[in-house]
Amino acid sequence: MLHPRHLMTFLVTAETGSMTAAAHRLHYAQPTVSLHIQLLERELGCQLLHRERPRLRVTEAGARLVGTARQVLALLDETHLAAVTSTTSPPPRSPLVA
Repeated sequence: MLHPRHLMTFLVTAETGSMTAAAHRLHYAQPTVSLHIQLLERELGCQLLHRERPRLRVTEAGARLVGTARQVLALLDETHLAAVTSTTSPPPRSPLVA
C-alpha cells in the first residue's frame, strides 16, 4: 500500500533534487528520506530517481508519478478537511423540529 508520507517525501525530493534538502524541508533525518524513496520504489517496482551527483534526477516513471502523487495528496487533504469540518460543525437542524 502506498503511504502518503512516502509520496510527500518523493515530491519534495523531486522538487529539491536532493535528499538532504528534502530532509531539511520535511524535518526528517536524511536516512528517513532515503528509506521512504526506497520503500516507494519497491512498492511500485520501478526506479523513481537517478542518483547522480550533485543532484538527483527524476526518471520517466518518477515524472509520471509527480502529477499523480500531487492529485492523491490533494484528495487526501480534501478528505481530511471534509471530515474535520463535518465533525466540528453542529449537525443540520431538521425542519421538522421547532
